[in-house]
Amino acid sequence: MSKSFDDFRDLSGDGALVIYLRKDVSSSPVYQARIRVKGGKYIRRSTKQTKVTDAIKEAWSIHESLSDKIAKGETTTRKPDVIRFRDIKDEWIVFMRAPSIEI
Repeated sequence: MSKSFDDFRDLSGDGALVIYLRKDVSSSPVYQARIRVKGGKYIRRSTKQTKVTDAIKEAWSIHESLSDKIAKGETTTRKPDVIRFRDIKDEWIVFMRAPSIEI
């Protein structure tokens, strides 16, 4: 299965920041941003924009935000959209051990 990348634009001139359309993932495609960060790792984010001018502005904004996080030593990975039991098990144990109140 080949990916469909349309309107591929290198905004930085060196491949560190590019935008492109992924027409194969939606009936109304939005631009994606691919950003190379410290260590040569690539991060992909949706610009959530359908117009190229808006996508370019958003891509630079995402790039700046990620650069700031890296400069501060913060993580650039997103938190998962799901809650895992191992992440809340301590709170669950406290809740289960609490005396029950009858109403």
